[in-house]
Amino acid sequence: MAALRATLPGFTIEIRRTRRSLLGLRRHPSIGLVVRVHPELLIDADCTVSISEWARRRGRGGPGAALRDLLQRASARMAASAAEGAAAWARGIRTHGEADAGPLLQTLAQRIHGAWFSDLPPVPVSWGRNPPRRRLTHLRFGCYRRPQRRIEVTPRLALPWVATAFLEHVLHHEYCHHRQAMQPIGRFGRREGVHSPRFRLWERSFPGFAEAHRWESLALPWLLDGTPPPWYRPQRSLA
Repeated sequence: MAALRATLPGFTIEIRRTRRSLLGLRRHPSIGLVVRVHPELLIDADCTVSISEWARRRGRGGPGAALRDLLQRASARMAASAAEGAAAWARGIRTHGEADAGPLLQTLAQRIHGAWFSDLPPVPVSWGRNPPRRRLTHLRFGCYRRPQRRIEVTPRLALPWVATAFLEHVLHHEYCHHRQAMQPIGRFGRREGVHSPRFRLWERSFPGFAEAHRWESLALPWLLDGTPPPWYRPQRSLA
């Protein structure tokens, strides 16, 4: 940091964890030119020369090759650190383990119904058809069959590495559709949207909503493949 300040007299150096970029240059009306540097860049031995050259050019012409390499290395380190942090978080999430998929689904469905939907009649819940073994481009986690009033869940969520909280979230989501069917609203013959405002309100009332969505964003590539993610260790189970 001291070396960078020494090479840029007349500039104000700010260390800031910026969201949009790792490096920024702006003119402040009272303090002049300000260089904003993400602390990750300061780890690199080449940061002083690369940033100084770029700042003295006022950013004209964009970053040179050296600065581009610096930014790429910093981005790669940050991505690797974020991935490891996400994997460490995911390793702490309870999974199905080797629990029998059939009884597991019924146990969780009964729990969801009893805790949030006990004022409604329960519906049959079952695993749906197995998807193709090839990698999928999309995956429908669950489905509420309105005419039959039943819930089907994709068997991909029966895999032992799937987070139990995510399966509970899917069941809760489908039970929200059941509530829609049992408590319809609408005026002048207009039907309520599938994911209407009141549906979203019900869905977000589930305590595991945020955790389930975070896990989904991490695990989706492996759900599409049907293969265990690298962080999974077959040791935690529902039992």
